[in-house]
Formats: sequence, structure tokens, C-alpha cells
Amino acid sequence: MGFIGSPSEACGGPNRLTVFSSGQTHTGPTTNPGPEGWTSLGCYTDSVAARTLSVRMDTAAGSAGMTVAQRASACHASGYGLAGVEYLGECYCDK
Repeated sequence: MGFIGSPSEACGGPNRLTVFSSGQTHTGPTTNPGPEGWTSLGCYTDSVAARTLSVRMDTAAGSAGMTVAQRASACHASGYGLAGVEYLGECYCDK
């Protein structure tokens, strides 16, 4: 695996990832399987101008401390069959 960049600079913003290695052998990243009863459809790109899932789901409890399962349940309770989480605090739903 080749990397392009400078280890002395931090990165951030959209489509950027700062990568660290512990020096241990690894098999690669794993995917969160999601909440029970839901199937992961993978990772999608998203932007404010072109949302992958069109309905933002805000909850009375707010975004702090909400789990992926709670967000998926909120989408399901509102009649949606698709749920997605972005930035750990935003939940989006769609049919």
C-alpha cells in the first residue's frame, strides 16, 4: 500500500483521512455490521447539495449519545426503510 503525503502534516476536511499504524500486522479495516435486523449496504458518498438519503431525522433526545441502532429505529418508526449516520451525530432516512 503506497501513501502520498507528508507525515509531518495533519489532514482534515471532506474526503480526507489521517492514517496511523501501531506497527502490528492487521488484515485491514472492518465494517460496523449495524444494528440487529438491518443489513449494511456499504459506504456511500454524501454532500449537502446531493444527499444520498433525503430526510434528516432529528430526535427529541438530540444527537449526543444516540447509537446507530437508536437512529435506525427512529427512521423505522417514521416509516422509512433506509437509515444512515454521518459525522456520528447526523441521521438521515429514506424509503
